[in-house]
Amino acid sequence: MRAILVFLLFTSLILNGCKTTSTEPIQTPPGNFTELTADDSFNWSTTKTVTITVEGFETVTPVTRALVISEGDGHVLYKQAMDLNGTTQVTIEVPSPTTTLIVKYGNILRATEINGTTAAVSLATPDDYQY
Repeated sequence: MRAILVFLLFTSLILNGCKTTSTEPIQTPPGNFTELTADDSFNWSTTKTVTITVEGFETVTPVTRALVISEGDGHVLYKQAMDLNGTTQVTIEVPSPTTTLIVKYGNILRATEINGTTAAVSLATPDDYQY
């Protein structure tokens, strides 16, 4: 009997010695969505608006092709006819994590990085297609 009491005493001391005490208050989870709080810098938006400037170049004859703007995975965000002799600005909504857009004009393919809410791409490079 005495061995059992000594065993129980040591067991309770060991178990109490392993217990950690926290001085932080216990937070209860919010009951519904309106009770959620977040840091003021947190952005709840899942999309962002981006303005893309597409710069063409002068050609001898008028050239109009489809301007296609897509995400890296091929998902098309915008498609419209564009005159190559001008500069076009397009405003589109993209998923928030998107950092690169693919711009295709006829056979010309360019990638452009999104800088904040803007992106720019030039279709003119040396040795591009002769029209």
